[in-house]
Amino acid sequence: MLLERLLKPSYRFRIWELEFDSKKFVEGLRRKGIHVAELREDWDVELTVEAFLGSTFGEHVYLIKFKDGIKLLARTTDPLKKEFKLKENAYLVRNEGALKKLILSQTSTMMKILMGFQPLVIWAPLVFGLQYLDERYPFAGFFLVLLGFFLNDLLKTLEYFILGYCRE
Repeated sequence: MLLERLLKPSYRFRIWELEFDSKKFVEGLRRKGIHVAELREDWDVELTVEAFLGSTFGEHVYLIKFKDGIKLLARTTDPLKKEFKLKENAYLVRNEGALKKLILSQTSTMMKILMGFQPLVIWAPLVFGLQYLDERYPFAGFFLVLLGFFLNDLLKTLEYFILGYCRE
C-alpha cells in the first residue's frame, strides 16, 4: 500500500482466471457500464489491444481468462469486486505503453517468454553484488535478511521505473 502511494501509478492491471460461464459474466459487466473486448486468436492481438486502450477510459484494466479459453479485456474507473475470482496477479503500471506491453505478454506464449527475461536485467546485477558482499563481509547476509522488506520495495520501485510496471 505504501509503495502504491509513493509511485502513484496511472493504471492498475489485474489478471483473473475464472471458472464460470463467460457469456453471463460479459453481460453482467456490460450492464454495469464496463468496457469489454474479447481477445481472439484469429485476429491481430496487438491491434485489438491498441484499439481497446484507445477507445476506452479508466485506470483499472483487467485481463479475464475463462476455463473455456476465452480471454476478455475489461476497463473501468472503479475496481471490480473480488468475490468471484480464483487467482489474481496484480500490477502497478506507469504508462499506456507499458500497459500494452504487459497485456501482450500475457496473451501470447512467445511474449511471455521474452517478458520473463526483462526482470533479469534488474535481478542479475543484484545477485552478483550480493555474492560479492557476502564474500567480503561475513555479516552482510544477516543484515540483508533484516533489511529484506525494504529491499523488496526498493526493487519493486526499480522495476516500476525501468520496466514501466511492477507487481503489487
